[in-house]
Order: sequence, then structure tokens, then C-alpha cells
Amino acid sequence: MRPTPVSPVQKQKHQQRPPSIGVWHCSEKKRAWEEEQLRIALLADVPRTECYYCPHLSGQGSSEVQSTAPHRESAAPDEEFVHRRFALPDFESRLLAHPQPGAGDSTEARGADSAKCGFSSLHSPWEALRRQLQFDKVQQSAAAASNSAVAPQLPALTFVGGVDISFIPGTDDGVACLAILRYPSMELVKTYMHRCTLREPYICGFLAFREIQPVCELFDSVRVELLVTCTMPQLLIVDGNGIQHPRRCGLATHLGVVLDIPTIGCSKKLLQVDGLTREAVEAALEASVEAESRSSPLPRLLPLLGTSMPRQLYGYAVQGQRNSVKKCIYVSPGHCVGFAVAAALVLTMLRHRIPEPIRAADLSSRAYISSILEPAVAAVPYSLPHAPTPRTVNDTA
Repeated sequence: MRPTPVSPVQKQKHQQRPPSIGVWHCSEKKRAWEEEQLRIALLADVPRTECYYCPHLSGQGSSEVQSTAPHRESAAPDEEFVHRRFALPDFESRLLAHPQPGAGDSTEARGADSAKCGFSSLHSPWEALRRQLQFDKVQQSAAAASNSAVAPQLPALTFVGGVDISFIPGTDDGVACLAILRYPSMELVKTYMHRCTLREPYICGFLAFREIQPVCELFDSVRVELLVTCTMPQLLIVDGNGIQHPRRCGLATHLGVVLDIPTIGCSKKLLQVDGLTREAVEAALEASVEAESRSSPLPRLLPLLGTSMPRQLYGYAVQGQRNSVKKCIYVSPGHCVGFAVAAALVLTMLRHRIPEPIRAADLSSRAYISSILEPAVAAVPYSLPHAPTPRTVNDTA
């Protein structure tokens, strides 16, 4: 029997049939997630902009670092933003007391006009950071003095938390970990574990929808103990991005708003946002080596500035002295923290490539998973002595 001929109209309809239900459901879910991220981004308490030193990035990906003032399109610091959750540490003595390369004036001279945030003397990222931190301290003191009935005295930053999730190989199961550390000593106080199953796939830009539920479940299970022992973290360092995100709502921002805790995002991966690329950032860091003293004990800083006008500040790239530019980390505020304060706090917590709170959470969750898998490894017949040891894979996007 001959097959029934198909008309051109029928053939066109067949070729233009709607996508599968799975694809449609995925696109609808992503659209809903995007709307949720935009909503949460509006709730995040972060400054619009701050003092920063502006490197010039060429369109070819190469870069040269300016030793003059930032571009005129740079906005003035956000005078409405105030750090209200904890008293800002004395960064000057802990971090910024070293002489700044290329800065001929004395520390006293720099401090005298620091509150003015004059851009004409921001000769390096460190000098811009110094001035913004001093500006933030002035803003916090002024707010406390004008509203002493509401906030008579902000508590000192004493406990910080690190959040990370490690995964059991070959499964969607994992272990969420909250590490509590004392600040500024970085003494590990306690770690909390929560076994979980991640029900959403990893999609770049939507990490929060995969990981936020296990972290919130972990917090719900230990909240009472944290309150009773007075070790509730005043700040969370999150293995993920803050506002350095296409919709200014990475995992750190999302988590901070949901839990109502100040957060900082710290990632080993750079999301390409507003013209920012990893190649341009690495080239700018390489160029800064020539502009700054190689003997400086300070890590290298690079403001992450978008290419659209007016220039948007998304965070800082931080390169340790012992690391190559390819091993830099990307720090951005998540919630209730400013850009400079986020970078400075992370810098005071660095002992290795990543800050200690995240490192403690990562190592603890990996060790916990290894202890779970040890019985399974021991059960392998002796005839297979060279069976590979299971390793955990940590999603850091």
C-alpha cells in the first residue's frame, strides 16, 4: 500500500510543532526564576556605588592600568547606605596600615581628607579602598549618633559563618555545611552538617534555586542552638556570587535576603556580566604588576566594573601574592554589606586562596562525606585493591 501523500501545509505544520513539554516546562521555570531574582535583588541592601580606582580595559582584551583619577562617569559614593548590622572593624590597623605603592603622602595626610572621598588622589585600588572604608566608618558613626534611641551601639563582629555544599559522587545527594568561626582570629568554633538531596539541576546563573533549600533547612535545624549558645553568625561568607550576577542576585544575595543575614559572595568563577570577561580581568591584574611594587605584601585588587554607562561596580577581583592571576577570587556584596567592606572582610579572612569560613565548610563537608563512603569502600572485595577512592565534587559556579 502506498503511503498517504502529505500536503505542503501538513508538512509545514508537522515541522513547526511545539517543543516538548519538558523544554516548555524548563523555559517557564527559568522565566519564573528570573522574575524571582529581580524581585529579591530589589530587596537586597547594598550601595549603588562607591569610591573605586578605574583601570582602562581595551576592547581587545588587553589592558593598561591608569595611575590617574577614575573616569568622570564614576558616581559619588552612596551616602544613603549605612552598615547597620555590626560595628565595622578597624581595617586601618588590621589590613591597611602598610604604605601604599605610589602614595607619597603620609597616612595622616591621607586620613585628614578621607571623608571627602576626593577622586583626584585615588592612585591605586588600595587607596580607593582605604578612602571608602573610612567613609563607611564616618557614615556609620553619624547614623548611630543621630539615631541613638534605635541603635545605641552596634555589636562588634564576633562570629562569621561559612556555607558550602559538597556532593556524593554520582548522585544528587550532598551535605550542606555551616562552619562557625570567631572573628578576626578565624578560630573554628563548630560545624553543622545537613544531608540533603538537590532536586534542581545546575543551571548557570540559577545556582540559588539548586542550593538555597538545603542551606535554609540546615539553618532551621540549628537556629535554636545558635541562639542559645550566642554563636549565631553575624555575617555569612558564601561559596557563590553576590550581586556580581546578570540580575544582581547570586546565591549570596538570595540567601542573605531570605535568611535576613549579611552575606558576602566569594567565587572562583567570574560570571560574564555587563561586558566583564575573565580574560580582561586577568590581563588587568597582570598589568597592575608593572604599576605596583612587586615587593608589596598586600594582595592585588581590581574593581569589577561593567562597560555600560554609567559604570556599574560589581565587586572586586582579589589575587593573593602567592597565586597566579588565574587563581584570583571574585568578591561581591550579597546583602547588608558594601563593596569595600566586603573586600576588606574577605582579605582579613584569607589564609589560603579562599577565605577561611568557606574553606572550613568545604573541608568539613568533604570529610563528612568521606566518612560516609568509607564503609562502602571497605566492602569492596580484596580482589580489587586498586579501586579508586571516591572524591567529592564541589559546585562553585
